[in-house]
Order: sequence, then C-alpha cells, then structure tokens
Amino acid sequence: MCHYSYQLEQRYSSEHIDTITDEHKQLLHAYRTEQVLKQNIDALSSQSAFKDGWNLLGRRFPNLMEFCGVIATLFPGTSTVESDFSILCWEKDAFHKSLSNFGLEGVLQAKQWMFIE
Repeated sequence: MCHYSYQLEQRYSSEHIDTITDEHKQLLHAYRTEQVLKQNIDALSSQSAFKDGWNLLGRRFPNLMEFCGVIATLFPGTSTVESDFSILCWEKDAFHKSLSNFGLEGVLQAKQWMFIE
C-alpha cells in the first residue's frame, strides 16, 4: 500500500488501488527500458497537454490514466479541505484564513511531505 491509502480508499477499492499501483510501476519500467518512449516523453514540454503524454502510451495503462485524470482535475472544496485539516489535527492560523480552498490544499500537500518516508 502507499502513503495515501486512507485517502484513496475513500474512493477506490483496495484491488483498484493495487491495479493503479501496478500500472504505475509498469509505466516507470517502460520509461526506463523503452528508449523511444523515454525520448518521446522527454520531448514533451510544460506547454504540452495532459492528453499528449497519455497519447504516447496508447491504451497500456487505462486505470492509471483515469486516476491521473481525476486528480489533475479535482478542485478542493471546503469540506475536503476541512476534512484534511481535521485528519492532520491542524487548524487554520490567522495567515491562512484568507487563502482559498485551492491554496489551502496546496499548503496541506506541501506539509504532508514532512510525514512521508
């Protein structure tokens, strides 16, 4: 399981999480071992569209593609941000009260890196 299994299990079954994890490992392996794929991915720029990268892979990793598409397009709402703060036992301080939910979610994501590894 991964570091975010609790959050993932709110939306996906453990079998689906395992499938996504396996496809991610397969993608990393393909990137390391398939020279043409690596060159094509590396040729993409920050201006490339999300679908441009996935089009290089064809239909090889459908579950991973769907998962990445979901997390790339989700915008945090008040309830998800409040839930994340609650899970981590954090409170908004005076400096964070004026941030949007999207900004607060970024703060939470950055702070979570302290607890990984």
